[in-house]
Order: sequence, then structure tokens, then C-alpha cells
Amino acid sequence: MKEKIKLSGKAVKQVILEVNELVIGYSEQPVIQKISFKLNKGEIIALLGENGTGKTTTIYTILALLSPWEGEILINTNRIGFVLEKTGMLPELTIKENLIFFSRLISNNKSLEYFYELIKILGINEFINKKYKELSNGMKKRAEIGRALLNKPELLILDEPTEGIDAIGRYEIKQIIKELASLYGCSVLLTTHNLLEAEDICDGFILLKNGKILLNGKVDTIIEQGKTLESLYLEAMGK
Repeated sequence: MKEKIKLSGKAVKQVILEVNELVIGYSEQPVIQKISFKLNKGEIIALLGENGTGKTTTIYTILALLSPWEGEILINTNRIGFVLEKTGMLPELTIKENLIFFSRLISNNKSLEYFYELIKILGINEFINKKYKELSNGMKKRAEIGRALLNKPELLILDEPTEGIDAIGRYEIKQIIKELASLYGCSVLLTTHNLLEAEDICDGFILLKNGKILLNGKVDTIIEQGKTLESLYLEAMGK
């Protein structure tokens, strides 16, 4: 099979991720049908849609965990971080031990300077010596985001980053995501069912229905039209 996923230094300037005419399927059944979109440097984009519409399938394919049937994915960086449903975090280790362990898998650099910078960004200093298995869902998610940031990613992919987290935890994680984009220029592609959350932190959105892009737009444009992302979503989905 011809390789469909490329790390390319020749992509259009400022475009971190470009998906072109992507088709993905299982067995004989296509799940994603010829979708195309771009993610620019420092931009936060949400993949939206009902369960089973192909959001997670799309991000798994971008991460080369699945192979596309057709189309191509151009990634203009080799520094990629991600948080998926199965985290890989070691439950018996503390946050500090986990982050140091994964950091040294990534690099031979033994400096802890960036580690402490991460702890500050994530606001988890008082929890770093707690075992991962003892943490609340919100703290676990912060630790997982910390692991995803160990290689200073230019592209960060988050699958339902605030699922199962209380309101305060969701707010704090949203602030972290916005800070990563605005202060560090990190590009973020995330999936979420929380439309208010997407409207609050995202620059743009891609609405999938039946494996196709139904809408691809900017959040500011919706607000300027006097609409909300939720009202647009319901209208587009025929609700």
C-alpha cells in the first residue's frame, strides 16, 4: 500500500495539518468519506458530530494508528502530542514518576527544567507525588495532557479532553488548552460533545455527519450572525 501519511516540511507555511480527500473504513464499510480540512499554527479546531460519525476514527488515522483507504494526511511537524481514551499512564506511579519516565523515553536529556515548567502550566504541583490511580478524573486528565506535552508538541490531538470531569475541572482544562495555543503556538485538534465548550475555546469547527463534512466554519462567524454553535449544530442535524 502506498504510504498516505507524510511528515512534510514543504507544506503551506503556517499549516500544521492538512487532510485531503480522506477515506477510512473497516472491512467493506467506509466510515469517513472524502473529508478535507486544514489546521493552522496556534489554531484550535473541534471535530463535532454524533457518536459513530467518525471523529475518533479520523484522529486515529492522523496518528497513523489506522491506515486510510484513500487520500493523504500532511503533517508539517514531527512534534506531535496526543491524549486518547487509553492513556498508557502507569497507575502505581506518581504523576512525577510517570512524567519523568515518559520524558526519558522520548529524550536522553536528563534536565528537569521543562518538567517543572509543565507542572506550572498544568497547575498540579500539589499533586505530583500522588499515585495516578488515586487521582480524580480531572487530575488524571491534566497528567495525561502533561505526558502529551513532554516533546513540546506543535500539534496536539485530544479525544474528549473533558469527558467525565466536573465543571471546575472542565474550566481549568479549557484554560490550559487556550494557553497552549495562545502562548506557545500549539495547534490543537480535539473531539468533544460539549458544544458550549467548543464555542468557548475553539477558533473553528468541523461537523461530521454520516462520515462526511456537513459544515466547516469559524466560531466567530457564527457569533457575528447572532447564533450559537449549539443552535447551528441542531439546525444542521435536523433537530
